[in-house]
Amino acid sequence: MKLSEVITKGANILKKKNIPTFSLDSEILMSQILQKKKEFVIINQSFQIKKKDYLRYISLIKKRSLHTPMAYLTKSKDFWKNEFYVDKRVLIPRPDTEVVIEEILCILKKKNK
Repeated sequence: MKLSEVITKGANILKKKNIPTFSLDSEILMSQILQKKKEFVIINQSFQIKKKDYLRYISLIKKRSLHTPMAYLTKSKDFWKNEFYVDKRVLIPRPDTEVVIEEILCILKKKNK
């Protein structure tokens, strides 16, 4: 099966489940399965997907369609200029927490002057 067909199928499943980032998520999950950058997935539309990769991909798509956070599916999350391993045992770092950290650092910097 061609990469483009698999990505389209995954995106359609996510779209039907009201995942707002259905297209992006389907590409990211495929890049995760293939262990390639997202650009590879976008450029190589005729790349043939192995059955085992297809089955793993559909498994991730089904989990995402149940609104499982992408960070849990990809097992990573960027936070404070670093990438962290994430799984269901930990809370996912949120962008607004970075803002709080920046404010705290500013306050501490002013106090130390």
